[in-house]
Amino acid sequence: MGGAVVSKVPFYTVRIRNIPSSTDRSSLLESLGCPQDTVLSLEVGPYNFTKMTATVTVQGTHKVDELLKLNNTSLGGSSRVESRVLVDTRFDGFTVVAGGTNGNLDIIAIHGLNGHAFSSWAVNDVMWLRDLLPKRVPNVRVLLYGYNANYVEDPFMFRINKYARLFLQSLKALADIRSRRVIFICHSFGGLVLKRALMDIAENPFEYSALQHVGLGVVFLATPHRSSEYTSNDIASILVNIAKISSGVKGLNSRRAEQLSRSLQWDSKEVMDMARSFRFHYCRESQLQFANFCEQLPMKLSKTIDGLVVNPYSATLEVLHARKFSISNRDHVTIAKYADPNEEAFNLLVGELTRMVIFARERGILVIPRLLLLTPPSF
Repeated sequence: MGGAVVSKVPFYTVRIRNIPSSTDRSSLLESLGCPQDTVLSLEVGPYNFTKMTATVTVQGTHKVDELLKLNNTSLGGSSRVESRVLVDTRFDGFTVVAGGTNGNLDIIAIHGLNGHAFSSWAVNDVMWLRDLLPKRVPNVRVLLYGYNANYVEDPFMFRINKYARLFLQSLKALADIRSRRVIFICHSFGGLVLKRALMDIAENPFEYSALQHVGLGVVFLATPHRSSEYTSNDIASILVNIAKISSGVKGLNSRRAEQLSRSLQWDSKEVMDMARSFRFHYCRESQLQFANFCEQLPMKLSKTIDGLVVNPYSATLEVLHARKFSISNRDHVTIAKYADPNEEAFNLLVGELTRMVIFARERGILVIPRLLLLTPPSF
């Protein structure tokens, strides 16, 4: 993965919310005791436009602990409760990492199993949704969505309906959602959560009236849509593979994997039923565009077996107008991580986002004044 310099000191990112809207980058870094060249975003919050949210990337746990001590304190010295900032590393709910104040287009990223709303998309101090994408698709608001996707802590992790409902509740709560249009980028299990959410919107038009026309497109990154008819990789075994990778192979021994596989049999049926139902709802959908990105590099699935976590057949959405891309230099984890704006895989993804925006603009679905979409370089 070109462009990333491996650091001996790990990078961590802290989220700071409830920052006064008058705060600028320089004064914020000074208040935090961080160098002026610290990588960060500082954007208007998604729920309250009078407050701002920052993501600050620092080196080492010592600085993280120092910043976390600022939680529930005021950076400006005020004693008023409403001026106190909220500092965390969990990133639950929505976090804006790029403003896009001149248009009505959002890009929302949903991470996968055992993932994290920020680090799932980051390589060292480069987080492409924050640091690279806004330069290629200007004036687009970029949001991260975080949820507790830890299957170890939550025995109902694979009950997708629960996570879809939580996502839709958070989406409805966005202050300006009725005037926005959204392209979703989903990694692995996050794609299943979104599919269930989109079906809920289609099946419950009154409950989700504010969200009926929100979606413009979806980019699926190694999402397991279906079982393979030609290999032994059914959905249950694919989900076990995802669990192995997300928890670390050492953290999931063969006995635990077997138990997990049995417990996933119902989830496997649910995923296949959802695939058929989703195809029914969206096979002729003219507004919603789809793109599938498939991993091509194997990962270690056990001490003796290497393989693709999600095979290309499973990673292909059964919708006729869905486009498919095989990414030769990416495995299941790195297919969501980009550090070099010139690499081919990143430019393919930017190209698909651009195509979806142009499609929507040409049909009058999306209106963005003076939006300049930068095309990827030729290879």
